[in-house]
Amino acid sequence: MPRGLENLTSLQSLSTFNVVDDDSNKADGKLNELQNLNNLRGNLEINGLDRVKTLMETSDVNLVGKKFLESLDLNWEAGQPRFVDEEALLDILRLHQHLRRLNVVGGASASQVFEYM
Repeated sequence: MPRGLENLTSLQSLSTFNVVDDDSNKADGKLNELQNLNNLRGNLEINGLDRVKTLMETSDVNLVGKKFLESLDLNWEAGQPRFVDEEALLDILRLHQHLRRLNVVGGASASQVFEYM
């Protein structure tokens, strides 16, 4: 992800967001960079949720404010250590009620997700 992505507040299309593993990978970003991107539309795929080190990193993501998103893919890489509880992470992300499709891969069980929705 380009640095300063969080400043593109009129951005309407972002198909994939890769969570940064550390500061050395310039192609990835911190999850809270999505905070002000409330005009995103269509589908958003967030990869590397297993890389989130603390719940504080996710507190500003504001997925509930992204009312134009129709589908969301939340991906944890299989076999990687988890630094935060997946269910707690889903609670903090707070999805908006008009989301048509939610796909969770490698993370919390489907029953937990549907209970959340």
